[in-house]
Amino acid sequence: MILEQATSKAAKKVHPSILVMWGDKFQEWIATNVVIQLRRKGVRVKIIGLQGRTARGVNGLTIEADLPLGQAQDVMGGLIGDVTHIVFPCNTDELKRLEYDPRLRAFLASIAKQGVQLVLGDDCTKYYSLELLQDFGDNIAFCPNDDEINHFVESLAASLPYAN
Repeated sequence: MILEQATSKAAKKVHPSILVMWGDKFQEWIATNVVIQLRRKGVRVKIIGLQGRTARGVNGLTIEADLPLGQAQDVMGGLIGDVTHIVFPCNTDELKRLEYDPRLRAFLASIAKQGVQLVLGDDCTKYYSLELLQDFGDNIAFCPNDDEINHFVESLAASLPYAN
């Protein structure tokens, strides 16, 4: 599914922000691809650590988050800006493991009410009905886990209001 982000914030000038959630065993090549490409286009991208500031990806690469989850909600709208998308660069096992994190559940429930689109890996298609994600309804896109990721990120950037 190519992005169908129609933001109600388009009428006013906003600085779009993307949150990339980061945790142990997440797919670092997807996370770094999204972060680097969008930052090059002038999009504000913040990496949110689910287990503190650092986590090791599925291939052993350790990435340091900009903010831990505990601080992310406190700075919504300020340091983070107007969030349009949240990216989870993880596989189905990691997504299911997150189902019972009460901090994440509260954060996602709060942000889903703002019309933020959730972006999951293609291999999460059958699990997007998890209770953790139900507040997003149909406002979920699926990021390819292959060479099509570059096209996907280009489409994502093009859908953002006032992105370069």
